[in-house]
Amino acid sequence: MAAVASGYQLSQGYPGAFHAADFAFNGNPLTVPASGTTPYQEVGRYIVPQGQAIMVGRGIHTGQDSATGRVYLVLQNATPAVIAGDVRLDVHTATDTYLTTIWSDRTENLGLGQTDPRQRVVIPATNDAFTQNYALVLMCKPDATNTPVQANSTLIMDMVRYLATLG
Repeated sequence: MAAVASGYQLSQGYPGAFHAADFAFNGNPLTVPASGTTPYQEVGRYIVPQGQAIMVGRGIHTGQDSATGRVYLVLQNATPAVIAGDVRLDVHTATDTYLTTIWSDRTENLGLGQTDPRQRVVIPATNDAFTQNYALVLMCKPDATNTPVQANSTLIMDMVRYLATLG
């Protein structure tokens, strides 16, 4: 496991999926300055609760057809209309310091595979598990100013939830 899970015993992994409702969307508009360049901006976050560890995806895979860790994401505004841009999933520490990026892709790719999971974007292989107080942060660099609405957005992201105890 990653250094993040250092000192923890992980047991009883439960495969599952994150959904848009699991991430606290902040409701802030995503903006594009006149120059056309902007940093990634936070859409929402999931804070790993005490007693748990989260592994995004399903571990090591060998290729697109055999991958078990995938993500499907459609960010939409209040209309609802799709928000175009670059999206990534970051990990932040308990002090909100950036740690790493787990995956990154364009919204048009992330929106493939609504009914066929084989078309969804593969989550890169990782055996990293993130424990309590770490945050999974959904970030976006939009093509145009927009405000994501959680109720209109769809997220299906494979993950494994572990019981985590110090020891």
